[in-house]
Amino acid sequence: MANAGNWPVPTFDEHGVPMCINWDKELVADFIQNLGLKQYRNAFLENEITGRNLIAVDASSLPKMGITDFEHIKIITKNIRKLLNIERPNSKRSIALPPRGAIATFLERKSRTGRICDALEFDLEKYNEEDW
Repeated sequence: MANAGNWPVPTFDEHGVPMCINWDKELVADFIQNLGLKQYRNAFLENEITGRNLIAVDASSLPKMGITDFEHIKIITKNIRKLLNIERPNSKRSIALPPRGAIATFLERKSRTGRICDALEFDLEKYNEEDW
């Protein structure tokens, strides 16, 4: 159940931005189904979860979608992190540390809706930690 044939293999553009942010809700539902969790396919479809929204899907949001099995929550969140290439949340992470990476910050901003967020594009050359 945990990883049905390594589908999909995470792919990234030249800056390291995950290509899955362009997925529609059907591809996201396929991703969940291919994890061996087809019983949650409709939950992702009904909640309109697209690739842009995956950054916001975490262990606290899944029960609101009707996904309450803790082992399944762990499988889904682990595979979303792998797909997006983002670090595992660490509640003991010091606030004195620099912010998370540029890609994770970009994905959080891109996950929102609206004209400005729709137009956001990641440009590593223009990235400046102070601007984020």
